[in-house]
Formats: sequence, C-alpha cells, structure tokens
Amino acid sequence: MRTILPPRLKIWIVLLIVAFGSSCSKDKSETVLPLANTIYAVNETGEVYAVDAENGLIKWVYQAKGYIDASPIVSKGVLYIGDTRGIFVAIDAVSGKEKWQVDLRGRDLSSAIVSDNIVYVTIGATCFALRCSDGSILWKFETTDSIYGGPAIAGEMVYFGDYGKHL
Repeated sequence: MRTILPPRLKIWIVLLIVAFGSSCSKDKSETVLPLANTIYAVNETGEVYAVDAENGLIKWVYQAKGYIDASPIVSKGVLYIGDTRGIFVAIDAVSGKEKWQVDLRGRDLSSAIVSDNIVYVTIGATCFALRCSDGSILWKFETTDSIYGGPAIAGEMVYFGDYGKHL
C-alpha cells in the first residue's frame, strides 16, 4: 500500500533532503504578500534555496563561496546571508541573482538583521552596519572578545553579546 502525503508535508520533506537549514526571518517593515509563497533555506555546504511553498518546487539555488552556518533574512525583496569565509551577500529574492557581495575578512558570520535600510551582522569580534543598497560599510564596532550570535535592534540601539559576557 502506498501512502500519499499532503502537499505541505511533501515540501518539508524536500527541504529536509536538500537543505537542512531554517526558514528566513523578515524585516518587520516589509509587506508579507510578495514573497509569502516562497520558503528560503540553506545548507552547510553553502547552498541557498528558494522553494515554492505551494508545490515544493525549487525556484532557484545560489552557491555561496563557503559553508553557511547562519539563517538568511529577507527584507524588501532581497535575501542577505554570510558564509564561513566572511563573504556577505545580497541576493535578489525572486531571481536568485547576486546583487552585491562584501568580504568582511573573518570567519563564521552570524545571522543578520535589517532595519531602516541597514543590515547588521557580526563576525569574530566585530559588528558591521552595511548599506542595504550596495553593501558599503557604514560603520563597524570591535570588541575585545568574539561576539556570540547575531545582533538585535531595539529603538536606535544595536545590541550583541560577546564571550566576555558583555552586552
């Protein structure tokens, strides 16, 4: 006897096989509707997948230069992700084409967060603020210890913790 899986269950099986990773979070100011039918996932070998949430078909695959340990984030039609070689990229969320990349010269980029057209990401002992339109570095802040996890934003402040137990 053959078991027929419900369509949504099939999608999650596809994601588990091709890309164990996580769905992306999104900028709270972005409208959900344009990308609501797409699930974004990554795997540790550096592949980023856009999967149609209705039928489970893969829309596009982007191959990063290094491994990926962080979750992607989508804001205003752009997916942001970094790899373990320190390369941070912006990818068009619809086409999968790279818009820009910046080498942040380190290892193990965190998951990013986006606010007011600025993407914040940590790597090693540094927190970066990058312009969403072109990836240019607006500012960076260096700590004495490696930063643990990605940044958070509340109001006008950017928060992150380091291994020295500082916030």
